[in-house]
Amino acid sequence: TPFAVALVVAGQTRSFTSPLVSSAFKTLVSRLPSGEAVMLAVLTTESTNRGDLRPGGWHSVTRFTTTALDKTMHSLGLPWRARYLSNSGSPSEAAAACSNEELRNLLATASGTKKLPEGGMHGSLIKRVVAFDLLLSYEQSTQRTPERVLFLRPDTVYILDVAALDPNCSTGVYVRNDQFAAMPRRLAGYYFTSYATDRSLHGAGDEPPNITVIGQAKQLASPAERNLGGLTLMPHFHLAYYGVPFAGGGLEMDPNNIDCAGYTPLKQMLAIRDLPSFDSTPGVCYNKMPNNIEVRALLARFNVSACTPASLHQGSHHLQAARKRERIPPPSNPPPPPTAPLVLVVGLLVIATLGLCWCRRARASKGKEATVNVGAPSATAGHNRRALEEVTV
Repeated sequence: TPFAVALVVAGQTRSFTSPLVSSAFKTLVSRLPSGEAVMLAVLTTESTNRGDLRPGGWHSVTRFTTTALDKTMHSLGLPWRARYLSNSGSPSEAAAACSNEELRNLLATASGTKKLPEGGMHGSLIKRVVAFDLLLSYEQSTQRTPERVLFLRPDTVYILDVAALDPNCSTGVYVRNDQFAAMPRRLAGYYFTSYATDRSLHGAGDEPPNITVIGQAKQLASPAERNLGGLTLMPHFHLAYYGVPFAGGGLEMDPNNIDCAGYTPLKQMLAIRDLPSFDSTPGVCYNKMPNNIEVRALLARFNVSACTPASLHQGSHHLQAARKRERIPPPSNPPPPPTAPLVLVVGLLVIATLGLCWCRRARASKGKEATVNVGAPSATAGHNRRALEEVTV
């Protein structure tokens, strides 16, 4: 039985249980069709925040009880299911939390071989695999399938347009960096399994990292992000790799924004830090004052101010401070100019984002759900190309 939307929340818990963020989620839920939404969450019983300026920096840990997490989930006012992980970012822990065999295989390697990438951004992608397994389990146990799936982070305030449930751009995935996504259910399997590309590019099992593709991705990245290599960790890099059309903003590439029929379901989003300043004052803070009136009113209502100093949370200033604190050497010179293979990669990205909508409409009409069959663990890119395919749940 179809229903309107599944809100899939995954990531470090951070500020999710704070009055500010939980209130924002309640407001979001209240605007959805009554009885037509469910929330599925993968949260952590402990979390860290790179904005923590207390002694120990981002190594400081905030801990949550499952009772407190249950209470927050229950307070949001809609049906929900949740799985709670530690913050280790361990693929093996995540695999143990999955009931789907193909997804467990995605998070596994043979004994004695090189371990999978984990922690940091890799850890956030791993949690999304568990979130997709939770969605599959919900569908199988209730015999209900959402028409739309929204991905949300636990530590972010979102102001959405209800049109997100009935978009003009219905044959692709709308993304905002790695923090938000809206998609038809049949493409959810692709979005939530971007860890498949991550493990292949960065090496797993006996295979080395794919340095060539990683280098080309850095060239595609926007200049401000080029030395970070973050594009390969973005879910839309995985979508482009498999020809799934996407649009949106904050893409960390050139172009940084791609329009699709004027579709903008996300009016505003604002990451809320849970560990604010030098003086260890409890509470939450924001990085940059938003221009959305509703979000400003929410910040004023809960007396939330900017993090101090704000520059630590933005771009190169934060990166330089982090390197100094962690004694990480500065990056080497930028990669050399693009070589011939880059033309192919650029072409694939352009085609994936702008040229494949018409063929996806044909697939949409068949009513198939997108999931992943990754088969036996392997780290080669060739394995990933063969493994990802649309199947009926």
